[in-house]
Order: sequence, then structure tokens, then C-alpha cells
Amino acid sequence: MAPMDEQRFRDRVVYITGAGSGIGRATAQRFGREGAAVFAVDINGAGLDETVAAIREAGGTAEAGICDVAVMDSVRASIAAAVARFGGLDILVNAAGVGRAIRFEKMDESEWQRVMSINLFGPFHTCRVAIEHLLKRPGANIVNVASIAALRGQAYNSHYCAS
Repeated sequence: MAPMDEQRFRDRVVYITGAGSGIGRATAQRFGREGAAVFAVDINGAGLDETVAAIREAGGTAEAGICDVAVMDSVRASIAAAVARFGGLDILVNAAGVGRAIRFEKMDESEWQRVMSINLFGPFHTCRVAIEHLLKRPGANIVNVASIAALRGQAYNSHYCAS
């Protein structure tokens, strides 16, 4: 872990999807420790509250926003809220993702669509909306979190691997 005095992301604004748990939460907390203003989003409001509280308790700056990355209008509203709150966007981190082990022959179309909507279309939605704000900032970045499952199959996870 970086010490609190290492502020590599001071004066930078980061928007992180999937920040209510897992990799998204850990990423949000790390950016917060390193000085970024964090706009954490997820559909899990209770998880977001925990993430933001942890960042603030460590002396960081963070806000939470409910966002369903599978829905473009939700992403538009969320990114607009982040920009309104912090004045711009420097870094986009797409960490939201879902998967559920299920045999392919038992999977229905709604499960396939759910995984594709979040894991595949989610990053498209956020990149598409955020890009106009990112292009205004020198050194802006997009980080798309991915899985090794894209390179090698996993039993009962065809939808996850495809996404």
C-alpha cells in the first residue's frame, strides 16, 4: 500500500464503476489514499456507502452515486453528477462486472443478456459518455478491468468468458 503522503493522484478526479465491492472497492480506496477525488458508482447502495465511508475515514475525498452501467441514461446522469460535483473527469475505471456459474444448456436468454449488458455494454456506455470530459483533461486515462476468462474458457461460464 502507498503511504498517505504519496499523493500521485492529487487534483485528479476518478470515476469508478463497481465500487460497491471487490476490485472496484479496492481500486476506489487506493485512489482515495493517493489523493484522488473519487466518484464511486454501483447499483449496490449499501456497498457504496461502505466504500465512501472507508475512503473518508482514511482522509480521502469521495462521493457515491447509484448507477446501472447497463443503462445508458443511468450512466449519463451519473457522469453528469460526477462532473458537476468535482468539475471534470481525469480517470475512468470500469470495474463493474458480474458472472454466475451455470451450465450452458440450462441458461436462458435473460441470464446471457444480463451478463452482456453489464460486462460488455457497461464499459461501452461509460467510455462513450465519459470521453467528452476526459478529452478536456491532459493525461486523462481509461482503465478497463478484464478477466483471464477472456483468454481461456471456464466450465459453466460461457457467458462470462464471452463478455
